[in-house]
Amino acid sequence: MAIIYKWDITAMNAHIQAEGQDNVIYTVHYRYTGSEESEGVTYSSTNIGTQSSTYVEGEPFTPTRRYRSF
Repeated sequence: MAIIYKWDITAMNAHIQAEGQDNVIYTVHYRYTGSEESEGVTYSSTNIGTQSSTYVEGEPFTPTRRYRSF
């Protein structure tokens, strides 16, 4: 059977106003899970982490990545 992947966005942090913009998201908290069934047994693994960015008007979106694996 194929591996099934699932993304869950568990929370987002936003500034009410930043750099003249409203509701600027600066951190996304996520959970990423992969699972597969083999011979009647389900195996799975999950990564939990954050994706952060800084809003700078006129610059492209450039996130930085931090994550933990369990």
